[in-house]
Amino acid sequence: MKQIRDRLQKFDTDMAENYFGIFGRHYIVTAALLTYCSALKFYLQDRLLPRGWMDILIMGDTRCGKSALVEGVVRHIRMGEFFKCENSSFAGLVGGLQQIGSRARWDIIWGKIPLNHGKLLVADEMSSLSVGDISDMSAVRSSGIAEVTKIQSGSTRSATRIIWISNPRSERPMNQYTYGIHAVRELIGRPEDISRFDFVIGVASEDVPVEIINQRCKPVQYEAHWDELRQLVRWVWQLRPNEVVITSEATDAILSLAKGQSSTYSNAVPIVEPNEQRVRLARVSVATAARCF
Repeated sequence: MKQIRDRLQKFDTDMAENYFGIFGRHYIVTAALLTYCSALKFYLQDRLLPRGWMDILIMGDTRCGKSALVEGVVRHIRMGEFFKCENSSFAGLVGGLQQIGSRARWDIIWGKIPLNHGKLLVADEMSSLSVGDISDMSAVRSSGIAEVTKIQSGSTRSATRIIWISNPRSERPMNQYTYGIHAVRELIGRPEDISRFDFVIGVASEDVPVEIINQRCKPVQYEAHWDELRQLVRWVWQLRPNEVVITSEATDAILSLAKGQSSTYSNAVPIVEPNEQRVRLARVSVATAARCF
C-alpha cells in the first residue's frame, strides 16, 4: 500500500504544487483522478454491483484551491464536464419539462447528470442547491437511472461519476465545527443522501501553514503524463464488468479493512456505514488499481 501511495503522491503533488501552484492540497488531485478511474460496474464476491462508479464530496473553506485543482484536472484530461450549480436546480442537474414555441406538447430536457452518462461531472458550488433538491437526486445517484414523472414522463441512463464541491452551507469556517464531518450533515440533510458518497474530503484554511503556501514552484516533472492519463481514462471508461478482477486476497483485504473501519468510526454521519463499507472500499480499490494500470 505504501508503494502505491508514494507512486500516486509524486505525480499528484507535482501537479498540485508545481503546475497549479497550490501547496499542501495534492490529495484533491488524487481524489479527482480516482473518481475519473472508477469503473461503472464490476463483480464483488461473484455479485454484480449495481453501482461501481464513484460519487465524492470535497467541501471546506473558500479560497483553498478546491475548485481550481479539480477544474485544472478536468481541463487537462479534456474529458468530463465542470459545471457550477449556482442558479441551478433539480431540473438543471437531472431533468425537467420545457414547452417549445406555442406547441401544446411538453418535451423532457435532460440535465447535466444524465447528459454525462458513462463520463464524469464536476458539480461545483453544491451549497447553492436546496436540501430538497439534493434529496430528490438520491435515486439517480444510487441507481444510475434519471426519471422525470410529470405531465410527460421518461427515464434515461445516468451512470455518471460525480465530484461535488462545496463550501459549508452556513458559511461558517470549518474550524468552527466540532468535527468537520458535521458540516456535511448541515449541507446535505438526510442520512440516506449523505450515504451516497463514497468518501468526503474536508478542507480547512489552517490545514496548510503559510510558510508552505508561500513558496516557489519547482520545475514540473510529470507534465507529459497528462496524455497517458487521458488514454488511461478512456480505457477505464470502456471496461466491461468481467474485465475487472478482484482476487481472493484483495477481497479478504477489503472485508478486513471494512470490518476495522466500521468498528472505529461512528455512523451518526453515515460516511462509514457497516452494511456498505466493503462496497465503498471495493470502488476505491478498483479505481486505485485502474489508476496504477
